[in-house]
Amino acid sequence: KPDIKVKPGIRMPVVNAGEDVGISLPIVNTSSITAKNLIISIDTSDVNSLPFTFEQINLSKRLENLAPGKEETVTFNVKTKSYISDGIYPVKINYEYLNSANNSFTASEIIYIKVLNAQTPPKITLEKFSVYSNDGENPLPGSMFSLTLQLKNHGSASASDVKVSLKGLSNDGIFVTHSADTKYVTSIDGQTTQNVEYFLYVSDKFKGNNVSLTASVEYKDSSGKAYTDEYQFFVKITEIEEEEEETEETSPELILKDLEFPQDQIDAGDELGIRFSLENIGNDIAHNVKISITCEDGILPISSSTLVIDALEKGQTKDFSFDLYAKESAVTKNHLVTINVEYENKIDEVKKETDQKTEKLSFSRYAGIYVKAVEKEDEEETKTVPKIIISRYDFEPETVKAGENFLLKLSFLNTSKIVPIRNVKITFSAKDGIFIPTSSSNTFFIENMDVQGGAEREVELFAKSDAPAKSHPLTLNFEYEDEKGTQYTATEEISIPVTQELRLEIGQLQMPTDTMEGQPIPIFLDFFNMGKSTLYNLMVSLEGEGFRGENSDYFVGNFDSGRSDYYEVMLTPTATGEVTGNVLFSFEDESGKKNEIRKEFKLNVTPMQMPEFPVDGGYPGEGFPGGEMPGQEQGNKLFTPLNIGIGIGTLLLITIITIIIIKKKRSRKAEMMLDE
Repeated sequence: KPDIKVKPGIRMPVVNAGEDVGISLPIVNTSSITAKNLIISIDTSDVNSLPFTFEQINLSKRLENLAPGKEETVTFNVKTKSYISDGIYPVKINYEYLNSANNSFTASEIIYIKVLNAQTPPKITLEKFSVYSNDGENPLPGSMFSLTLQLKNHGSASASDVKVSLKGLSNDGIFVTHSADTKYVTSIDGQTTQNVEYFLYVSDKFKGNNVSLTASVEYKDSSGKAYTDEYQFFVKITEIEEEEEETEETSPELILKDLEFPQDQIDAGDELGIRFSLENIGNDIAHNVKISITCEDGILPISSSTLVIDALEKGQTKDFSFDLYAKESAVTKNHLVTINVEYENKIDEVKKETDQKTEKLSFSRYAGIYVKAVEKEDEEETKTVPKIIISRYDFEPETVKAGENFLLKLSFLNTSKIVPIRNVKITFSAKDGIFIPTSSSNTFFIENMDVQGGAEREVELFAKSDAPAKSHPLTLNFEYEDEKGTQYTATEEISIPVTQELRLEIGQLQMPTDTMEGQPIPIFLDFFNMGKSTLYNLMVSLEGEGFRGENSDYFVGNFDSGRSDYYEVMLTPTATGEVTGNVLFSFEDESGKKNEIRKEFKLNVTPMQMPEFPVDGGYPGEGFPGGEMPGQEQGNKLFTPLNIGIGIGTLLLITIITIIIIKKKRSRKAEMMLDE
């Protein structure tokens, strides 16, 4: 039978997500028989598990023949999936072929393909919302206010055709004024924010203290895939107490609307403008209207920073604008610009309750200008390289056993006191696949780490069942960048101690079960290290009472995996009856922990029987009364067939055990000479 397979020892194919790639595989015939009509195909029975897509009916290649020891390369053209996660993916290769006798055969094998993907799909969320009202913190019924939604794209890919709709509007609650209830944004780049502003009006019939609104966000990724997310939020409304409904007073009320300022970033050194309108929605004239603008350090007004008009009539609207400049020394951040509006209400003599003839009113609005600093060759800054380290790690359970899962907890720290880092990608690997993730990839991602900031991650790993009992390294590779986009790499290594199950197997104890007091008997047994760890400082000894052993302590030393040995000792009972003892095995594991195993034995010991002699002072040659020698009857009782049989059996058993011990001694001596 021909033996067809992918050539052993080739490097794992590495492809990037979302690209058209060609996967080339060298096919070899490792047998001595030619294979004919070869069909090599990728198993597509479960397309969802494959890391790529394809346009062909099937993925197969055909070879006319493949001679023994020959090699042919086949290439499969595929497209890797766009948003597949980083990782190593199994791909099944099927073979169909004939031998020289036209017998058909099939075979298959698994290869692995590594996919790299730095892209994450767009994900737009409502980060926060803000309400501005001339009525204070919350708008009143019958008043206008502005609502700003801050949207953030948490993905790395851009979101396009963004459509933001407000739901929950009604004529009796909150409704849109001077704008539509749907806003459109061309795109929101990955990891950036975008503000969407609405001008809303609270119905004068509204009763209650809040209104529930929902922001519906629809957008697409670069492949045209559509996404929809909805976020509910509540706008607080100030309730009007019934007793406050008195005769309407006349007073002006100015609102700022149609505020325009750069939504995208500007470079340091560029000029920009802010434009808006003021409308008097009150029922009286606003006098001595003063509009001023103040800027954070980094932004300067290049036109007059203060404008004054004498009055703004009831219902009148007037446009204003300011020209600004981003200083070349401006740092990269969002700079706050504050628009201050001050005006006066002239109090009629009829309603004047004090000597005050005017009432001063004011409010402020804010705009954020994102400025990107000019890149400078700052020598000190270039010397500052942010470093990321593993500040702590531990695992559960505390003892990692080969062939079992454990949870690894890692804490990471940005050691820099100056430079924050972002887009941190952490990939871990272990030599020879000692540790394998069980339910996730071998990659972590951390979006941001502030100066001296930390982050924690955990992963469940599996320790290979044949992992040697020792500390094994786990390597972590870091890829990250600073706020300027400068990329860095680093490597850290941690050690994880792995233990193997200790398996000292003890053979059958070989010894007589019956003996006489003072009669030495041999004890013999085999023992084996059936585990995968070395047993350190192994000592075999006897423990118990009613007997003594000659040279009963046997120090084996370090007992390696797969090794066997035996223990022998001569035991002499010193008491009668049932004597119980143990053969004690004591040893240490690789961590120094002491372990003990006992093999119990029991021995039935009878008293030593001695023959009786005459004590009446008779002389040799003289007859004995009755014609029988004293003690002869007792001697006859001692040498009964039963006692003779027991003695012979015991002697035979001792002889057999002694022969086994002698053979074992010779075998051990031969092994020691061979080792030398």
